[in-house]
Amino acid sequence: MTREHIEIIKSEISKVIGPIGKFMVEKQVLVMGHTEDDFPEEELPDLINRVVDIGVYDSKMAKSIKQKIRSMTGME
Repeated sequence: MTREHIEIIKSEISKVIGPIGKFMVEKQVLVMGHTEDDFPEEELPDLINRVVDIGVYDSKMAKSIKQKIRSMTGME
């Protein structure tokens, strides 16, 4: 299920910042010491925060995107 969540994160961040979003998510997964296949579900909120904080500079937009992704991944 976590891989599906990562795909949702990739899709949603890419809608905001473009195709580079997918690569940002992949890089952050690696930076956090995991692969997409072994990524722990409890670290998804941190992944969401990292990716949005890096890619979205407007704080209101970042907050909104984080809420949307958390809702879509069941993290709320």
